Amino acid sequence: MKVAVLNRHFSPEAGGAEHYAVKLVEQLASKHEVHVFAQHINHHWPGVNYHLISQPFKRPRWVNQWWFSYQTKKATRLGFDIVHSHENTSHGNVHSVHVIPLWINYFGLGQLGSRQQRMTSWKRIGRAFLALISPRLMTYLVLEFLRLRAAPHKLVLGVSGALSDELSRVFHLDSEHLKTLIPGVESAESWAQRQHVDVLARELSLGLLENASSSDKPHMSFEVQDLLNPSIKALAQRGLGLDPTLRHWLLWVGHDGRKKGLSALLDALRQMPQDTGLMLVGKASSKPQTHEWIAKRGLEGRVALLGVMKDVTPAYLACDVLVHPTLEDTFGMAVVEAMAWARAVVVSPAQFCGVAQEVVNEEHVLVLNDPRDPEDIAQKVMAARADSARLGANALAWTRAHTWVNQALELEQHYQELVQRGEVKSR
Repeated sequence: MKVAVLNRHFSPEAGGAEHYAVKLVEQLASKHEVHVFAQHINHHWPGVNYHLISQPFKRPRWVNQWWFSYQTKKATRLGFDIVHSHENTSHGNVHSVHVIPLWINYFGLGQLGSRQQRMTSWKRIGRAFLALISPRLMTYLVLEFLRLRAAPHKLVLGVSGALSDELSRVFHLDSEHLKTLIPGVESAESWAQRQHVDVLARELSLGLLENASSSDKPHMSFEVQDLLNPSIKALAQRGLGLDPTLRHWLLWVGHDGRKKGLSALLDALRQMPQDTGLMLVGKASSKPQTHEWIAKRGLEGRVALLGVMKDVTPAYLACDVLVHPTLEDTFGMAVVEAMAWARAVVVSPAQFCGVAQEVVNEEHVLVLNDPRDPEDIAQKVMAARADSARLGANALAWTRAHTWVNQALELEQHYQELVQRGEVKSR
């Protein structure tokens, strides 16, 4: 098949949605003719054709959104079997939805996230009037309507079951026009056998391969004890410069401290033993507000600010528990990435984090009752740490059925079904 992929920022480092698009393209490229249309490209992969879309209007963003939609519609109108959009565009056969649509948040129609609200009919009418006089709001609402309305030649893909349920309820999409395709995860074996430029990553991969209990088997597969090896964990902690006097390390990953529940986690850290430290990975670790939160709680000596990491793997290997008390995540990539390294995970319930609907509480992860409650977070973290071997083993088994290879095969099946039904029209 000839496939067009639309994504304004095509880079594995740009964010969760972009990482998702990149990983699927890498898998599809070996079997299909894949063309990427983007305004910013930071990716090179054998067999992928890249097309740079101009960006004459960086501000305001809503004008650029129209421009990108219009230019990609012209570029993909003819010759493609599938046009797969990860953006708010007016066209395309397959639309991956990564965030809660504005229609849902703006008009108070949602049941997900911390911003869920109930509105009276009069308030919705007032908001509709405000949208009519706002070019910015109208742009996003109109593009979302065109993107998410049911059509015979279209398939909408939610990145979690929780998000798909929301889309079905609000946009009246049936099972023929709406599917769920959760993100995949790279296996530990694949990561370890890659060529690494970073010195710490190279040392960790060599250590994992040398110590692997199944290295004598034809197809190398890590056991839980390989990934939880104390020497590997110690190497990762030294390489990241963590305080050796702290015996246990938690990990938090995110760019937005407020949305990802960092404040409540810091409050929870104060309730945990003094030998417990917290690593912060992402843009939030460099923000003044984060520094203020840490100083206010007197936690400077127990929090390691690691910043943005191109590869978070060393942090996963260095931690005992990943804590993800997010208030708004349609999925939560950090959760499944930590699970792939057999790490115990504490995560928000499905109302706040879509991945919680895909796994089983107390089997694969521990699910919080309320991510805004520091006492609940502290209790679940200590329970996860005490049961880390069992939770890690179950988590690892779950991720082995949800690699990027498996998710790409499922996506191919959706493509084939559209083509075979004869519902795909050249754009």
